[in-house]
Amino acid sequence: MKPSIFLGLIYVFVFASPAHAYIDPVTGSFLLQAIIGGFAAALVAIRRVREKVLGFFGMGAAVHETTSTEENTTDK
Repeated sequence: MKPSIFLGLIYVFVFASPAHAYIDPVTGSFLLQAIIGGFAAALVAIRRVREKVLGFFGMGAAVHETTSTEENTTDK
């Protein structure tokens, strides 16, 4: 993260004044749903990148080939 962005975020959180704002239940549930959805999307993205990296180095492909070969031998 760039130092200017980091310092800006610190400034916003340290010197923030009270907003005296109201968040209704619909807005609150929307924000909660967006946070949970973003977290789930991040987990899926991390998993896909991890699989691609392991596949590139040959570690992930061997696991998938072994399981598919075992499944084919048990079906016969």
